Amino acid sequence: MRGASTGDARRRAARLLDEFGLGEASRRPVSTFSGGMRRRLDVAAALVHRPRVLFLDEPTTGLDPEARATMWAEIRRLSAQEALTVVLTTHYMEEADRLADELLVVNRGRAVVAGTPDQLKAALHGDSLRVSLVEPDAAAVRTAISGVPGLRDVVVEASGVGGLLAARTDDASAAVGAVIVALDAAGIRYGQVSASHPTLDDVYLHFVGRTFGEHADVPEGVAA
Repeated sequence: MRGASTGDARRRAARLLDEFGLGEASRRPVSTFSGGMRRRLDVAAALVHRPRVLFLDEPTTGLDPEARATMWAEIRRLSAQEALTVVLTTHYMEEADRLADELLVVNRGRAVVAGTPDQLKAALHGDSLRVSLVEPDAAAVRTAISGVPGLRDVVVEASGVGGLLAARTDDASAAVGAVIVALDAAGIRYGQVSASHPTLDDVYLHFVGRTFGEHADVPEGVAA
């Protein structure tokens, strides 16, 4: 169907199995493969006919950290060595940051913003402040921090297992202490408090208005 001869396809398949670390397992039933091995086999099978473009739809979802790192390495190798354009959808912001030359953020089926990871992060001036909340009351949290100067892009989210306060600020060192004092004064329980330079999570939060929901009921994500 793809114009490859039987001999060429078999030679190509054998080479791909070795490149994807599956050579020793090539005579085993696929039913005995781990999730990471099956995912690598899927990608290898898609490359037998030497395509110019490869579409990967969330290729590392459900993989353990080691298998995910292996898949990342293979995707980077393919892009660099095979002159292959890889179009990848993912809900892992770290994955998009590590692998993508260009990003497109999609929300509710619409393109929101595009650019390189560095360009998108650089567009957010200042630092990111995040506070893990225990049994959060969004209205109470917003009231408690309303007097903290310099906070912007404030988002308070609640879920069945806790919540998140996220905001941006030009002076993270000052804002962290002020937010902690405000939450303590209001009797609001919280856990981890962190401040950092902008990440792709912050980019998504800024342009979409909420954090990324893995089990969202609308099409959303990042194409890389």
